[in-house]
Amino acid sequence: MNETLYELLDEIDGDYKELTPSFAVKDIASADWTLRKILRAQHNIEEREITAEAVRAKLNKWLAEANKPDLATIEFMQGKLESYVSDTLQGEKRRSVKLPSGTAGFRASPEHVEVQDEAAALAWCEANLPAAVKTKKYLSLTEIKASIKAGGAMPEAVRLAGGETRFYVKEENE
Repeated sequence: MNETLYELLDEIDGDYKELTPSFAVKDIASADWTLRKILRAQHNIEEREITAEAVRAKLNKWLAEANKPDLATIEFMQGKLESYVSDTLQGEKRRSVKLPSGTAGFRASPEHVEVQDEAAALAWCEANLPAAVKTKKYLSLTEIKASIKAGGAMPEAVRLAGGETRFYVKEENE
Protein backbone atom coordinates (compact mmCIF):
# COMPACT_ATOMS: atom_id res chain seq x y z
CA MET A 1 0.00 0.00 0.00
CA ASN A 2 1.31 3.42 -0.73
CA GLU A 3 1.51 6.25 1.78
CA THR A 4 -1.43 8.23 0.38
CA LEU A 5 -3.74 5.23 0.61
CA TYR A 6 -2.72 4.73 4.25
CA GLU A 7 -3.47 8.39 4.91
CA LEU A 8 -6.83 8.20 3.11
CA LEU A 9 -7.88 5.10 5.05
CA ASP A 10 -6.80 6.71 8.31
CA GLU A 11 -8.89 9.77 7.46
CA ILE A 12 -11.91 7.57 6.77
CA ASP A 13 -11.45 5.50 9.94
CA GLY A 14 -10.12 8.34 12.06
CA ASP A 15 -7.84 7.45 14.93
CA TYR A 16 -9.76 4.25 15.53
CA LYS A 17 -8.61 3.84 19.07
CA GLU A 18 -5.83 5.07 21.27
CA LEU A 19 -2.98 2.59 21.42
CA THR A 20 -3.31 1.75 25.09
CA PRO A 21 -3.14 -1.56 26.91
CA SER A 22 -6.96 -1.63 26.89
CA PHE A 23 -7.12 -1.50 23.06
CA ALA A 24 -8.65 -4.65 21.61
CA VAL A 25 -9.39 -5.93 18.12
CA LYS A 26 -13.10 -6.70 18.14
CA ASP A 27 -14.26 -6.82 14.53
CA ILE A 28 -13.10 -6.82 10.90
CA ALA A 29 -12.84 -3.03 10.78
CA SER A 30 -10.63 -2.80 13.86
CA ALA A 31 -8.58 -5.83 12.69
CA ASP A 32 -8.00 -4.20 9.30
CA TRP A 33 -7.13 -0.88 10.96
CA THR A 34 -4.66 -2.71 13.23
CA LEU A 35 -3.11 -4.51 10.26
CA ARG A 36 -2.72 -1.18 8.43
CA LYS A 37 -1.00 0.31 11.49
CA ILE A 38 1.45 -2.62 11.56
CA LEU A 39 2.11 -2.36 7.81
CA ARG A 40 2.60 1.41 8.06
CA ALA A 41 5.07 0.98 10.94
CA GLN A 42 6.99 -1.65 8.91
CA HIS A 43 6.98 0.68 5.91
CA ASN A 44 8.28 3.56 8.06
CA ILE A 45 11.13 1.38 9.34
CA GLU A 46 12.04 0.32 5.78
CA GLU A 47 11.99 3.94 4.60
CA ARG A 48 14.28 4.99 7.46
CA GLU A 49 16.69 2.15 6.65
CA ILE A 50 16.79 3.25 2.99
CA THR A 51 17.36 6.85 4.03
CA ALA A 52 20.06 5.86 6.52
CA GLU A 53 21.86 3.80 3.85
CA ALA A 54 21.75 6.74 1.43
CA VAL A 55 23.10 9.06 4.13
CA ARG A 56 25.87 6.56 4.98
CA ALA A 57 26.81 6.35 1.28
CA LYS A 58 26.92 10.15 1.04
CA LEU A 59 29.02 10.38 4.21
CA ASN A 60 31.45 7.74 2.95
CA LYS A 61 31.79 9.61 -0.36
CA TRP A 62 32.29 12.91 1.48
CA LEU A 63 34.85 11.33 3.82
CA ALA A 64 36.83 9.86 0.92
CA GLU A 65 36.89 13.24 -0.85
CA ALA A 66 37.69 15.17 2.34
CA ASN A 67 40.58 12.82 3.13
CA LYS A 68 42.19 12.97 -0.33
CA PRO A 69 44.33 16.07 0.32
CA ASP A 70 45.52 14.73 3.69
CA LEU A 71 46.30 11.32 2.24
CA ALA A 72 48.27 13.00 -0.55
CA THR A 73 50.13 15.11 2.04
CA ILE A 74 50.97 12.01 4.10
CA GLU A 75 52.22 10.13 1.05
CA PHE A 76 54.36 13.05 -0.16
CA MET A 77 55.78 14.00 3.26
CA GLN A 78 56.36 10.39 4.29
CA GLY A 79 58.46 9.84 1.18
CA LYS A 80 60.58 12.89 1.99
CA LEU A 81 60.95 11.94 5.67
CA GLU A 82 61.77 8.32 4.83
CA SER A 83 64.57 9.46 2.56
CA TYR A 84 65.97 11.76 5.28
CA VAL A 85 65.81 9.06 7.98
CA SER A 86 67.39 6.49 5.67
CA ASP A 87 70.29 8.86 4.93
CA THR A 88 70.66 9.78 8.62
CA LEU A 89 70.80 6.14 9.75
CA GLN A 90 73.26 5.10 7.03
CA GLY A 91 75.95 2.93 8.67
CA GLU A 92 74.32 2.95 12.14
CA LYS A 93 72.76 0.11 14.10
CA ARG A 94 69.75 2.06 15.28
CA ARG A 95 66.62 1.96 13.16
CA SER A 96 64.88 5.19 14.17
CA VAL A 97 65.49 8.91 14.60
CA LYS A 98 64.02 10.87 17.52
CA LEU A 99 62.66 14.24 16.51
CA PRO A 100 61.06 16.95 18.67
CA SER A 101 57.55 15.96 17.56
CA GLY A 102 58.00 12.19 17.54
CA THR A 103 60.03 9.32 16.18
CA ALA A 104 60.50 8.14 12.60
CA GLY A 105 62.18 4.92 11.65
CA PHE A 106 62.05 1.52 10.09
CA ARG A 107 60.35 -1.51 11.55
CA ALA A 108 60.49 -4.97 10.05
CA SER A 109 57.03 -6.35 9.32
CA PRO A 110 56.52 -10.04 10.01
CA GLU A 111 56.57 -12.34 7.03
CA HIS A 112 53.21 -13.78 6.14
CA VAL A 113 51.67 -15.79 3.35
CA GLU A 114 49.26 -14.16 0.92
CA VAL A 115 47.09 -16.46 -1.17
CA GLN A 116 46.19 -14.93 -4.52
CA ASP A 117 44.17 -17.87 -5.92
CA GLU A 118 42.84 -20.16 -3.22
CA ALA A 119 41.62 -22.88 -5.60
CA ALA A 120 44.99 -23.13 -7.37
CA ALA A 121 46.92 -23.05 -4.08
CA LEU A 122 44.64 -25.71 -2.58
CA ALA A 123 45.08 -28.01 -5.60
CA TRP A 124 48.86 -27.58 -5.48
CA CYS A 125 49.03 -28.21 -1.73
CA GLU A 126 46.83 -31.30 -1.98
CA ALA A 127 49.31 -32.75 -4.48
CA ASN A 128 52.57 -31.45 -3.01
CA LEU A 129 52.06 -30.38 0.60
CA PRO A 130 49.11 -32.32 2.10
CA ALA A 131 49.95 -31.20 5.65
CA ALA A 132 48.91 -27.66 4.62
CA VAL A 133 45.38 -28.81 3.73
CA LYS A 134 43.05 -28.80 6.72
CA THR A 135 39.53 -30.18 6.86
CA LYS A 136 37.01 -28.36 9.00
CA LYS A 137 34.61 -30.52 10.99
CA TYR A 138 31.03 -29.30 11.28
CA LEU A 139 27.65 -30.68 12.19
CA SER A 140 25.17 -31.44 9.44
CA LEU A 141 21.96 -30.08 10.96
CA THR A 142 19.95 -31.68 8.15
CA GLU A 143 21.31 -35.14 9.08
CA ILE A 144 20.70 -34.56 12.80
CA LYS A 145 17.10 -33.47 12.16
CA ALA A 146 16.46 -36.44 9.85
CA SER A 147 17.84 -38.83 12.48
CA ILE A 148 15.69 -37.33 15.25
CA LYS A 149 12.57 -37.41 13.04
CA ALA A 150 13.31 -41.06 12.21
CA GLY A 151 13.29 -41.89 15.91
CA GLY A 152 17.02 -41.68 16.54
CA ALA A 153 18.49 -40.46 19.80
CA MET A 154 18.72 -36.74 20.48
CA PRO A 155 22.42 -35.81 20.41
CA GLU A 156 23.84 -34.26 23.57
CA ALA A 157 23.69 -30.44 23.67
CA VAL A 158 21.17 -30.33 20.80
CA ARG A 159 17.48 -29.49 20.83
CA LEU A 160 14.86 -29.45 18.11
CA ALA A 161 13.53 -25.90 17.84
CA GLY A 162 10.78 -24.27 15.85
CA GLY A 163 7.88 -26.04 14.27
CA GLU A 164 5.37 -23.85 16.07
CA THR A 165 2.76 -21.80 14.28
CA ARG A 166 3.90 -18.20 14.01
CA PHE A 167 1.81 -15.10 13.43
CA TYR A 168 2.60 -13.00 10.37
CA VAL A 169 1.24 -9.98 8.55
CA LYS A 170 1.49 -9.41 4.81
CA GLU A 171 0.51 -6.43 2.72
CA GLU A 172 -2.03 -7.10 0.00
CA ASN A 173 -0.45 -6.49 -3.39
CA GLU A 174 -2.66 -4.53 -5.74
